[in-house]
Formats: sequence, structure tokens, C-alpha cells
Amino acid sequence: MSDRRRNTARELDIGQVEEKIKHTNPSQSSAKIRYTKRTDEEPGTYARIMIGVALSILMLYAVINSKVQVTAIKNEINKQQAEVQVLRNENNRMKTEIEKKSSTKAVESYAENVLGMQKLDKGQCEYIRLESGNVIEIPEAEENFFVKIVSEVEEFWEYLRG
Repeated sequence: MSDRRRNTARELDIGQVEEKIKHTNPSQSSAKIRYTKRTDEEPGTYARIMIGVALSILMLYAVINSKVQVTAIKNEINKQQAEVQVLRNENNRMKTEIEKKSSTKAVESYAENVLGMQKLDKGQCEYIRLESGNVIEIPEAEENFFVKIVSEVEEFWEYLRG
């Protein structure tokens, strides 16, 4: 196969070949020269090249597409992280505001200024000593006469409705 590819006629251009033919056979000046197509390529070489190019293009597309998807996912992650950071900052601000409003001084100030409450003096405190232990029984408050009549009428009305 190496002899077939190494041909001196192919290394010369057409003009040189015609000159060699004229010099070797001067009596046959009307010698016909045959031109043949190169056939040293194996059959299917063109098809293999095209398949290789197509596969290369397909692989390049896959790589680029994966990079695009990775970039899109990274951008989405960055957006979500920024949103989380904003929410954390808002949460910290709200916690600080709650702590500020629920401090002892703020509660005392609100009670005195808005509600009109005052601190107790020691003379205003009254301590009670219980003889029956730590249990206090508070009797139910008795309803007045008119409230009893209204409740009895309502019960009777409900009885009639069934």
C-alpha cells in the first residue's frame, strides 16, 4: 500500500509529465495522456470525516448548553441568597424593635404617660395573712333581681322553641 501512495508521477505537475513523454518517445508526438483521479483514499473516508465533525459539533453544543444551565442555576442561587439576606436583616431589625419596645423603661413610660398609671408607694401595699392555707375561695357574685328575670324568660323561650 505504501508503493501505491508513493508515485513519482503524482509528484510532478501535468506539464512536466507531458515533457517527459515527449522526450522519451519523440516518434509518438501524438501520444495520448491519460488523467486519472486519485483513488488512494479508502472508501467511506468522507463519511467518517463528516460523522466526526457532526459528533464534535454535538459535543461542543452539549458542553455549551451545560455551561449555560450551570450559569442560570448559579444566578438563581445568588438571587435567592440575596433575598435570604434581606429577610435576615429585616428579622434582626424587627427583633431589635421588639426588644426596644418591651424593655422595662418603655413599658413604665407607656403605663405612666398613655394609661395614666402610677407606681405604688409602700404605704399603698396591703398584705393579708390567710389562716386556711394558700387557697382562696371567691364566692360567685349574686345576680340582681332583673337579671334573674331576664335569664328565666330566655330559658322559657328556648324551651318553647324546642
